[in-house]
Amino acid sequence: MDRLLFNVFLAIVILSGLMNIALYTLLDNEATNFHDIGVGKQLRVFVREDNMQPNSNPKSNSNAKSNDKEPIMNIISASGTALTPEIIDQLPSWSEVTSLYGSTPQIVGLDQCTNFQLHIPKDDAYIAPSGLFNTGTNLLSETMQKYCSLPSRSQSKKRLAHPNGEPPLLRQISGMLWQVPWGKHNPISWRKYHNAVVGSTNVEQTHVLPVAIIKDPFHWMGSMCRHSYAANWGHDPLHCPNLVPSEVDIGKRGITVSSKSIPVTVAFQQDKKTQYDSLLDLWNKWYGEYLEIKEFPRLIIRFEDLLFHLEETVTEICHCAGGTVINAENGIHLKNEAVKKGKAHGGSNGLLSAISRYGSKQHRLGTMTTNDIQHANENANSELMKLFHYNYPESTADSNR
Repeated sequence: MDRLLFNVFLAIVILSGLMNIALYTLLDNEATNFHDIGVGKQLRVFVREDNMQPNSNPKSNSNAKSNDKEPIMNIISASGTALTPEIIDQLPSWSEVTSLYGSTPQIVGLDQCTNFQLHIPKDDAYIAPSGLFNTGTNLLSETMQKYCSLPSRSQSKKRLAHPNGEPPLLRQISGMLWQVPWGKHNPISWRKYHNAVVGSTNVEQTHVLPVAIIKDPFHWMGSMCRHSYAANWGHDPLHCPNLVPSEVDIGKRGITVSSKSIPVTVAFQQDKKTQYDSLLDLWNKWYGEYLEIKEFPRLIIRFEDLLFHLEETVTEICHCAGGTVINAENGIHLKNEAVKKGKAHGGSNGLLSAISRYGSKQHRLGTMTTNDIQHANENANSELMKLFHYNYPESTADSNR
């Protein structure tokens, strides 16, 4: 009997040992790329080397990243661009976009829409874009022309003809102008005192709802470095945007070590030039004038909302003037192409590159120095910054940025 019990005990020990060997072999196989940080022999906890949770995997983590890009992917896909892995990789995440601009469009002046509709003749109303250079005025013009119509005006103007017998232009029928009749880049103070060469004929300026487009000042200054248009100032690729003189700037166009900022001259017209203390001063004063307008209805929208909140923005503008959204059965979308036309607009951004640039902080500061950023943070129009949810960057950039 004792020998039988001994044999049973021995069999149990051997079986237990075999089971433990099998168990540890299984755990070792499952724990590839894990570190065993077990406590004694009672507990074995495994931590992945890439700090992922025990039950997670690279594929699910990748899916999470894709989900964060989904709103951006939808915009690109709707533009007619095929979403390849390479394209998806260069897109900003939605969380990055919202960290820069918030999650909703920002439009100033909607409280005056009723006033416009009540006091402007419905059959002679217009919507027209304005804005500083590099703010997407052509983009807004083309989009409004495609997706908005002022019904009363359309019916009235279809019956009209030009003096030479030609039918009226499509823009005159719909009421969607290419620019405000005093010139889209000119200050709002030029309203009623200047007629643009293009788009002002037979247009009553007081019947126009101006829609000014503003852009994040840091990104906008970078755009000006790439395409300066009628703005003229001393700058160098090694230091631009440049607000405060650095070694690169001293000696150019009268800039000295004692210069507090780098002046900018803008030729709004050949014979009408205005000087500003800096690029930032130009941005402050141009949009500050629009913000102060109380005498007549006007809207101010963000360029960034034309990229990330197009349908809501276009709809609000159209309805503000009493218009009807058209051709939007499948939504309101942009095409992935440069909307700027003409020689002066060569190299302009298409939708994909614009979203990649303006949806990220990576290109926001360019080669700005710490002094430039500090100057901008201290002098940017705080009301504009707050109203349009533009944040202030940390003034820790180095001169090689």
